[in-house]
Amino acid sequence: MILERISVADGAELLTIRDARFHTARLSVTLFLPLSPETATENAIVPELLSHAGKDYPDMTVLSRRLCALYGAGLSSSVASVGDCQMLTLTVSCIDNRFALGGEDTVGACGELLADLLLCPHLAADGLFDETDFLQEKRCLCERIAAEVNDKSVYARHRLEALLCGGNGFGVPFFGDGKRAAALTREAATAAWRRALREAHIQFFYTAADDGAAVAALLKKRFADIKRQPCTLLTVPLAVDTVRRGEEHMAVGQAKLTMGFSIDAHEPDKARIAAARLTATLFGGCEHSLLFRHVREEMSLCYYCSAAFNRVKGMITVRSGVDAADVGRAEKEILRQLARMQAGEFSDDTLAAARRRLIGSLRENEDLQSSLFSWYRAQTLYTPFVTPAEAIRDIERVTREQVIDMANTVRLCGVFTLLPEEE
Repeated sequence: MILERISVADGAELLTIRDARFHTARLSVTLFLPLSPETATENAIVPELLSHAGKDYPDMTVLSRRLCALYGAGLSSSVASVGDCQMLTLTVSCIDNRFALGGEDTVGACGELLADLLLCPHLAADGLFDETDFLQEKRCLCERIAAEVNDKSVYARHRLEALLCGGNGFGVPFFGDGKRAAALTREAATAAWRRALREAHIQFFYTAADDGAAVAALLKKRFADIKRQPCTLLTVPLAVDTVRRGEEHMAVGQAKLTMGFSIDAHEPDKARIAAARLTATLFGGCEHSLLFRHVREEMSLCYYCSAAFNRVKGMITVRSGVDAADVGRAEKEILRQLARMQAGEFSDDTLAAARRRLIGSLRENEDLQSSLFSWYRAQTLYTPFVTPAEAIRDIERVTREQVIDMANTVRLCGVFTLLPEEE
C-alpha cells in the first residue's frame, strides 16, 4: 500500500491509497467545517441534496441511469464529526478500470460525476436548491434528528458530550438541532453549500490500483476557477476542572450510565496516543478488559460496559446499561477498576490479551476500502498520516509501565445518567 498527498487547490488535497488488492476504485470528498450550533443543521442537509440530484441529473431516475451505465457504480453521502469539526462526505465507488470489459475509463467518468454533483447541484431558476428536492431532504433530516432518541445509548453519549463541552464544538450533534431543521430554508441551505465550497478544508480520498495521477489532474482542472478562502480548523483537548453531572428521565426499562474521563494523550502525539489506546482497551475495550470481566461478568452490575478512547479530544468515554437501582454501585465499581489499573493491579496475561485484541482491530482497517477511508479521514487535520501497520508497531512498543503511567493521567470529568421515568 502506497500513500501520496497531492494538492488540488488552496486548502484542498487528494490522498491516494494505491492498493491492487481491491477490484473496485473508490473516490470520496469530505468537507471539514467548524462544528457550531449556528451552522451544523444547514451544513448537514448539504451532502444529502448533492447526492440526490445535480445540474445534469435533475432527479434520482436520471442519476440512477448514469450510475447503472458505469457498471452499477455506487453513490452515497454522510455527515459525521471528528473533534470539533463537522464532516460532510460524498463517495462514489465503481469497478476498477482494469476490469472494464471495453477498456472504458470508468474511474474518470465517476470522478467527473462526483465533481459535477459537488460543484454543480440541481438549482432552481432563482439560484437556490430545487424546492421539491429541498423539502424532501428537509423532512428526512428532521426525521433523522428525531430518531436519535430511539438509540438511548447514543443519545446518552451525546448528552454527556454536550454537558462537557457546553454546547460548542464537540458537544454539538453533527446533524444539528430539530428546531433549526424544522425552520431551515432553501436560502440557508444554498448559502451553506456555497460557504462550504469556499471555506471548508477539502480532502479527497482515492483508493485503487493506480497512482491517482489522472484523478488528481481532473480535480485540479475542476477546481481551477473556484475561489477559496479556507477557514482555520482547531480542536481543543478536553479540559474540565470539576466533575459535571446531569440526568434525564425517559420511558426506558434500563438506565444508561455514561461517564467521561480526560486522558493526557491526544493528536498529534502518536507515541502517547498508542499508550492511551492500549490503556483504554485494557480498561474497557475488549472482552479481557477490567470493566467487562469484573463489572459485567463477575459482579453482574451492567448489561454492557465498555470504554472508548477519542484521540482527538483526549477523552475516554465509558458507556453502560444498568438497572436503575444499581447506578450508584456501578459508578463506584467503574472508578474502582480505574484505581486498580492505576495501581498496576492487572496481570501480564490480561495486558497481553488486550494488546492482541487491539492489534487485531487495527489490522481490520486494511481489509476494506471503506475502512481505509474512515481510518485516514479521522487523521486529516493532523500530519503525517499514520498507517494501520505503523499504529500496530507503536502499540507493540508500549510497556506495562507506560500503561500504568498513562492510566494515572485519567480523570473523571462528567457523568450523565438516563433513568426510567419516575412512578
